[in-house]
Amino acid sequence: MTGQQTLTYMATDIIGYSLLTQKDQRKTFELIETYQSILLPLIKNEGGASIICTADAITACFSSCQSAIRAGFAIQNSLADWNRSSSTLKLATRIGIHASRPDDNGYLQQLSKTVAKSLESLGNAKALSVSLPVLKGIENETSFHCYPLGGRDLDYLPDPLRLFYLYEKKPSFITRLGLQARYLKIKYVNRYVNVYSLTAAMSVMLIVAVLFMSTSTNSTQKIEFSKIINLGGDANNNDINVFSLRIKSRLEEVSGVRALNEKVSYQAATQLVCSFQKSGDDVRLTWGFLDQGGEVQTSGGEVSGNIGNLEDLEMRLIDNIISQIEISNS
Repeated sequence: MTGQQTLTYMATDIIGYSLLTQKDQRKTFELIETYQSILLPLIKNEGGASIICTADAITACFSSCQSAIRAGFAIQNSLADWNRSSSTLKLATRIGIHASRPDDNGYLQQLSKTVAKSLESLGNAKALSVSLPVLKGIENETSFHCYPLGGRDLDYLPDPLRLFYLYEKKPSFITRLGLQARYLKIKYVNRYVNVYSLTAAMSVMLIVAVLFMSTSTNSTQKIEFSKIINLGGDANNNDINVFSLRIKSRLEEVSGVRALNEKVSYQAATQLVCSFQKSGDDVRLTWGFLDQGGEVQTSGGEVSGNIGNLEDLEMRLIDNIISQIEISNS
């Protein structure tokens, strides 16, 4: 979109908002006020307009991709500074950014808002999740570090949308390796290419990662996880306990990771929190990683569907958790 007038939309939310609410609802409401007081001046400073605040979600429109990117990195840096100075619950955010040309009836603008919200759900606390039009809008910028996530099918778009993670500072070697593995997985699976090629490529990358980790550090990433929290419904607690054991077993299979229970949580810098909620035939599974003594959630997500597909939902949840571990900056 270089040389064309564009409107760039940003969508943000607090990572782990629902889990934070369960932990301390009063403090969570206070955090929303703090969150907005930090973000809104930064958005306005870069010319952000049409700002809408809905609970922990904020959307805004910018006149250029550069302005939106600068605002996004300023938000991440300001939240990091606030977290270092705060003794209360911490704040982390996901940011999605998408751009399009304006039209007379506003259809493309509304569509861009929807896309930005979808990108935000794929983001993490350390990177901006941006679309290809945004990347083209900043193609002359050399200060950013970009990593492809492959194409994603969004139901309301006719073609897959190419997505990218954008970092202000170059991420660690392990993070870059994990991002490349994730890109290969998405690319090959989405295009139904020979699974053996994918397995071979990811195996080589895993070996390199293990060798690097073994030569660079002797430490083990310790993750506290005890069981899935049942938030309601007529779920069988025995089934939930079995699912919890499967999660812990998969954690132990990840190189450099040791799963701890809550009795030795003082040894773990990171906690994994999972919840199960059932309403009728609908099931919702959530997960989140909590750092800094369980006060800030750095990543998380959810899967939902029909109880008849529970096994598939459980596998998707576990895959999401393992994928985040593999790309995290340990």
